[in-house]
Amino acid sequence: MIRIIKGDITKISDVDAIVNAANVSLLGGGGVDGAIHAAAGKGLLNECFLLNGCAVGQAKITGAYDLPCEYVIHTVGPVWKDGTEGEADLLTSCYKESLKIAKEKGIRKIAFPSISTGSYNYPISYAAFTAMSAVKAFIKENPDSFDLIEWILYDDMTYSIYNAEYIKFNEGFYDDVIPAEKKDELLEKYSEFTTKIHTNEEEEYEELLDGAYMIEFHKGRKMFKLTLGRSFKLEFEGLEKRYQPYVKDYDIMLHDIDGLIAGSRYAIACYINDEWALSFLGKGDCNKEKIRDIIASNLMARDMATKYLINRIHQYGLLAKCNFWKTKINKKYTFVKEDFLDAQDLEGE
Repeated sequence: MIRIIKGDITKISDVDAIVNAANVSLLGGGGVDGAIHAAAGKGLLNECFLLNGCAVGQAKITGAYDLPCEYVIHTVGPVWKDGTEGEADLLTSCYKESLKIAKEKGIRKIAFPSISTGSYNYPISYAAFTAMSAVKAFIKENPDSFDLIEWILYDDMTYSIYNAEYIKFNEGFYDDVIPAEKKDELLEKYSEFTTKIHTNEEEEYEELLDGAYMIEFHKGRKMFKLTLGRSFKLEFEGLEKRYQPYVKDYDIMLHDIDGLIAGSRYAIACYINDEWALSFLGKGDCNKEKIRDIIASNLMARDMATKYLINRIHQYGLLAKCNFWKTKINKKYTFVKEDFLDAQDLEGE
């Protein structure tokens, strides 16, 4: 059973082990690490001294001492940089190594905190997705190894994000899809389009993975592109949106494409100092206030990039282009500091 709970992990008594989001020294720190060491007492620190630290992505086990469980599994999560330096693989390893140690010890019930999302700045939504994916993969490879795997989240925001991912987990969001195997289905669904299919055998597309496809869908002067590789990527008039290889994400992608074709959705491409910065999908009216709200809400969701983007917007302003499929509308809105950042909530103030 998997469960999401809002509470204090140091007070959980229904598990055999809790997981500590530790640092490489294993000698305590801030956040949940400091709270676990404080609640466990000096015995935990003394044992941790004997372990000679722990590498990022790995895990080690100790007794729990004054905590109301039997064991503490210490794992060191990655510090978030920009998402391109293996952070997801390292965070996945944290969960898999912790579960592996628990399984070897015969631990049947285990509780996790939200690893790396405190002072290590891992975006909570990305961390929750990675956590659920890692646990799903481990359970699939090791069925019947656990009676309970739960996350104990201390604050409302973290709890709500993890709970949303848990709901998707139960609804089949994490049922696997192999993007390349959807090629024929997509060609049939959009058979009214003229298509061009590219693979890495073409020099221009040599960066595609082996077995991956990039498909151009043409109708008149408009087109969209789909890349079917490790994930799905949709491109349309400055829009670049990725979808993970799961059933729910695939369905969301089809819904987005259908909306673009029908004209009920539009692509928002944002440029800072004449360089592409980010893009989103919009729905309904396309007007200045609506576009500002869409960009603002999406920036808040992309907390890993918010500070960097806000600094650039302060310096240069932001240009948003709205692109529709069926109409010839190509409206431009220029957002400057006083207009776009007036709400201040983008900076967490």
